[in-house]
Amino acid sequence: MAAFPAADAVVALLAAAQLAPTSAATAPAGGAAAGTPADPSALRQLLDAVGPDLPPDLVATPAPSAAAPDAPAMRFNYDAGHDGRVSVPGSDGGSVDLRWALRRGAPWAALTGRLAFTAAPVGAGPDTRAGGGEVAFFSPGLNTLHQSVTWDKTSSVDRVVHYARLLGGGWSLAQLHCGTLMDQGDSPIRLAGAPPPLFAALSAVEAALVAAGVANVPRLADADAETAFLPSRARDAVQTVLSTLNAVDTRLKAAYRLLMAAAAGEPLPSSAGLAAVPPAPRLVLITYSRSTVEVAAAARAFLAAHPRATRAAVAARLRARLLIVTIGACARSYPPGLAYLHVSSPADTLTSRFGVSADRPAGAGGDGAAFVHPPSPFFEGELEAHNFATLLCPHVAARAAVHGVVGWWGVYEAVRAGRFGAPRDMEDLTRAAMVVSGAERFLFAPDATWASVGVTGLPDRDAALRLLRARVPGAWSAALPAIFPAA
Repeated sequence: MAAFPAADAVVALLAAAQLAPTSAATAPAGGAAAGTPADPSALRQLLDAVGPDLPPDLVATPAPSAAAPDAPAMRFNYDAGHDGRVSVPGSDGGSVDLRWALRRGAPWAALTGRLAFTAAPVGAGPDTRAGGGEVAFFSPGLNTLHQSVTWDKTSSVDRVVHYARLLGGGWSLAQLHCGTLMDQGDSPIRLAGAPPPLFAALSAVEAALVAAGVANVPRLADADAETAFLPSRARDAVQTVLSTLNAVDTRLKAAYRLLMAAAAGEPLPSSAGLAAVPPAPRLVLITYSRSTVEVAAAARAFLAAHPRATRAAVAARLRARLLIVTIGACARSYPPGLAYLHVSSPADTLTSRFGVSADRPAGAGGDGAAFVHPPSPFFEGELEAHNFATLLCPHVAARAAVHGVVGWWGVYEAVRAGRFGAPRDMEDLTRAAMVVSGAERFLFAPDATWASVGVTGLPDRDAALRLLRARVPGAWSAALPAIFPAA
């Protein structure tokens, strides 16, 4: 599966899914894979042996932003510091605590304005057309750094800026970052005197990485060695499995639960340090890849914290105010009663194996869920079918423009009403949006050409613009040349 090194992030997620329990009864977050399930308690011992996700030498430095001058934005020397925090536009990689945003006098306006990314330039002010008043939070997938580094130049902020610009006027995206541990390097684990469960967990990780096609997998469970080195991306995978099972918490899940409480109109937990916030407008949690697992686990934990007799009523309040969007879902136990929109390509091997689609498995995506399934122009089996930037976002943007739909709630309601059908030339429109937006910048293999990843029938930029203007006349297609100028 690891056809190229840049696919390591997706490979690690596959490894995480393969570590998960195999039966529906024992896999509360879904994503079951063939093979012997790993013992969650053993995996927890492995994670404990590695140490805390926030290193002792974590350092925060101020990251001022002209767009949000009052925001105490911080940059961190490790990505885990950004986990569950809101990205601050114009701060060069800074983020702010969600609780700070909710303490503002008009928190929801701030989260569609100063703390959101839109098609307008950073600092241009709130987009009053934003999705009919929705407040949308995007969270990236596994192994995506919040700040660009020399060896990974497309940060989560770069990507969310791209999504907001491509979706166009009226769409607004704040970002809740999903932290990664991969920048902390491989983790040494002392094997001398280690208990048997730790060796079992290391064996499970090693087997999962081999099965996922990772090249040069190190020997992890060598009884004759004094030390094993857990690969950094595998550490992310183990954390994902345990978070899936709610065996560990993450700051991202805590942020999700906080927003769920606000959407349900409940008092916020005292641990949040908040007295009250104004009633929430319609909220959206847009989750990609690993984050689709985190939001499913967070929703289950949130509902489980309520007495059984009241859960249906809580779910009904959430359904009216909170929409959960999954992009390339990698979980199969979304609790019933909530509002879900699942977007994935049938060619996405990860979602096909571990996620949900309109035809299977029945009910796993939540009762009454809406689905959007764009075809992929990539060769069968290519990981790019899982890529939001190169395929799924161009498709959603063009299809929404065709139907005059703005915002994620608008898409959800249009799908549910049967008013979001794909026109006959939808594949051509998707390809055109891919070309005009320069989506090749975000390929999993950034140095590859379009041809090498299997794209066929791509128009040149001028032809793509002509097609979009002819088929989707209006503000969206007219704005594209200025938003995405020719290189």
